Amino acid sequence: MVRGDQVIVAGSGLAAAAAARSLAAAGLVVTLIEEREPVNAGSATDSAWYSAWWPGGDEAISRFAADGIDRLEAIHRESDAAFEGNRRGQLFVTARPDVASALQNAAGRQAALGFGQLREHAASEWYLPSPNAGFRGVPDGFDLLADGPLRAVFPFLGPNVCLGVQVRRAGWVDARALRRWLLGSVRAEGGTIVPDTIAEIGPGSNRAWSVRVGGGSLLGADALVLAGERAPQLARRAGIPGSWLEGHRVIGSLAGGGRILPPGSPMVVALDGTPPLRDRNSTTELPAAAGLAIPSLLATLRGDLRIDTAASPAVRPDQVMRLGQEALDRLALVVPDLATRRGPPGQLSLTSRPLALAPDLRPVVGLADRRGGYLMTGLGGNLAMVFAAADLLAAYLIGAPLPQLAPAFAPSRLDAASSRSPSRAG
Repeated sequence: MVRGDQVIVAGSGLAAAAAARSLAAAGLVVTLIEEREPVNAGSATDSAWYSAWWPGGDEAISRFAADGIDRLEAIHRESDAAFEGNRRGQLFVTARPDVASALQNAAGRQAALGFGQLREHAASEWYLPSPNAGFRGVPDGFDLLADGPLRAVFPFLGPNVCLGVQVRRAGWVDARALRRWLLGSVRAEGGTIVPDTIAEIGPGSNRAWSVRVGGGSLLGADALVLAGERAPQLARRAGIPGSWLEGHRVIGSLAGGGRILPPGSPMVVALDGTPPLRDRNSTTELPAAAGLAIPSLLATLRGDLRIDTAASPAVRPDQVMRLGQEALDRLALVVPDLATRRGPPGQLSLTSRPLALAPDLRPVVGLADRRGGYLMTGLGGNLAMVFAAADLLAAYLIGAPLPQLAPAFAPSRLDAASSRSPSRAG
């Protein structure tokens, strides 16, 4: 495509906004049809997290995430800090020696691949805390702390926790303010935003694609981008093929619960406890699929405490909300003060949203239909993946050179995988 060609971006949330902003900045004429995410308003959705690494992720995913964080930090500078953010890090903790060994080895491999130094702290004095806000003044790489030094730095952890690995290039941002800036940037580049539902989607008569919105208007474009967690559903309606695992992301909020974590605390990820849908014998391998059931905990920018976990497609809809309480129980194993937050029924406010997953649990970015249909989905809730995917998507549409890692995320890989073996659930 060339400057001035028309693109429709259909989707919701930060993924659709980031995609529209990247394409508009590349000179394309963008119409964003934004379907709002199906979640309740409130503190649970105010903070979007990002991280450069997840145990079990491969090198391609790590480099993709690193590129996305580069873009996020560049946007923060470009916007003159229009949205609040931090680099408080992501702290993976365990009370099991076997999991501790696997976690230490995984962090060591990341350091060996060039993603920053692995610093092993025999004493807490050499640890550099993260500031409460901002992206500066924090080292890259990983900090490994055990036993006494670990609890000296993070006193909210229980005495049973034996090891913690903190990913320093991680944190969270004000999702609402970031979204506002992205949408404003789309408008500033001449793009149009249509806040409406999608009634019909398919081939156009005068252009490659046409989309009829709920209000009745018919929109046409030379290319169609389906972005965000609802992309697989929209792809089916558009006749774009694909194999998907459509799971659930469960987010819980404890109002005022942020007092449990001191100011500047990282996002806490509890690796212990057997996920309901996983083989007990696979726990120490730290596979990528473990991310489907590993709960995390962070103090939102509003001061509430947020619990974030995910469920595989095998979980029935009536089981989804129960997973929020199970996530709280698992996190209480490593953060004992959470045990006092049981309270009356309903104290833990829960929401659920769709979670689109590729069978190999990698993002899906690129051309999915020869008529000019593109996908940007399977991002797993990690904001780093969102911005890396948006940049890669723009490269596809304007014909720029693609990075070497692009085939690892191309939709075509799913067709090849499905022809070799059945899809596997996480």
